[in-house]
Amino acid sequence: MRVAMVGLGDARWAVGGFAAACVLFYSGGGIAHGAPAPGPDPTDDPVRAAQELAKHPPTVDAVPDINGPGACVSTVGNVWIKTTNIGIIGNPFTANSSDPSGQWPGPSGVQYMGFWNLWVGAKNPEAPEASQLRRVDHGFEWRPPSLAPEDRIYSAFEGQAGGVRDFDDDGDHRVDEEFLNGKDDDGDGLVDEDYAAISQQMCTTELRDDTEQAINAATAEKHVPFGLLVRQTTYAFALPGVNDFVAVGYDIFNQSGHTLDSVFVGFFVDPDIGPAATDRFFADDLADPRVPQGDYLETIAPNDPRYDPSLCTEDTIHVHGFTYVDDDGDLGKTTGAGSFLLLGHTTDPTGIKAPRRVGFRMYRTYAPGTPFQQGGQPVVDLERFATLASDVGIDPLTGMINEERSDLSTKTDFRSICSVGPFLDWRNGEKLDIEVALAVQRCDYSRPIDDPSDPSRGNPERYAAIIKNAIETQKT
Repeated sequence: MRVAMVGLGDARWAVGGFAAACVLFYSGGGIAHGAPAPGPDPTDDPVRAAQELAKHPPTVDAVPDINGPGACVSTVGNVWIKTTNIGIIGNPFTANSSDPSGQWPGPSGVQYMGFWNLWVGAKNPEAPEASQLRRVDHGFEWRPPSLAPEDRIYSAFEGQAGGVRDFDDDGDHRVDEEFLNGKDDDGDGLVDEDYAAISQQMCTTELRDDTEQAINAATAEKHVPFGLLVRQTTYAFALPGVNDFVAVGYDIFNQSGHTLDSVFVGFFVDPDIGPAATDRFFADDLADPRVPQGDYLETIAPNDPRYDPSLCTEDTIHVHGFTYVDDDGDLGKTTGAGSFLLLGHTTDPTGIKAPRRVGFRMYRTYAPGTPFQQGGQPVVDLERFATLASDVGIDPLTGMINEERSDLSTKTDFRSICSVGPFLDWRNGEKLDIEVALAVQRCDYSRPIDDPSDPSRGNPERYAAIIKNAIETQKT
């Protein structure tokens, strides 16, 4: 789906596991963020906010960063994709920018993602009226914390001065206490002097749901914010073997001043597969949620640090995600397929405040124009919250998707919504961590889509490279 900046808010979007011989496993370890929970923001106080903005007059470049060339377009690996500072990864703003959106490999002109958008739903016990009890932050309801020029997208690379990972860059006996945001996070008078730069191209930005711009975003109903801060980080790798994906981490802080409950974090995903220069290239997509998810065994080599012949010679890698493919490969132009992966999220071994293990809460895919009552697009927050909180399309025991692939005759511009949670008793100052990725690899369109020996499964020969890439993405 392609949209212009002025139209996005009014569009239909409003925008069997294996037994293993060891206890080690990969599933949602996530990418560690060393920066502490942020303290009071100067903009929380109106007087200080006015003083800060007086020092830094607003600029036209402050928000939103959707024009091209954007401040962050991941290009060091094989997956090229745009990062914005309004909760959107990808480029649906084709009237404003020609920046790539899940393009692979590199400058091919063939894309494997339209965009995805962060959704956060919760029950707000402090809501002034019942109609505001369950709300969802989505679409343009994410904006930078202020119009000051420091509230922008930043870029870094692994080993950069001030950003050496797991190292005390500034000699204050603390490690990676900063987040790369142009601010003095630890109150020592220095800015971005000790943060963790991860990957060969890292992009960071902060988002809030309660700024003037977020509250006045053009949507179908008035936005009622919770008071959340999101620290969004995009990671791209150049090294062979780990350069066919881009990962995004979301650190979500409750700064509402009170507890929120029944919190769900979700993503609206609009894939759009095919040569971007072709008219309506996105209209012949197919959804295959059977791939690449699964539990995969890996033999640990003797030279691997995890290897212990007395305890563990195998590892189990849990992969959660769904794939979109072209219907026929566009006469050889579209050689791959894109997978949206859930790499990790906050868990609680007791299951009291968060899920015990990483996995989806719900998954839904649908064609444009499908009414909400028939499994289609939610239009208002009550419908969005009901969607995120449902358990449709998921095996509740494993968190794996149990929906079938779309029928070959129904190729269209499919969209998906997925969520994780619930996160309960989310207190003021607490943080949730979510990590997702777009992984792209070769799909053998010459082979049938279903496993000849078991039509309920995806064909492993068709999807071999996609599954291998997903496993490597999860491990990284």
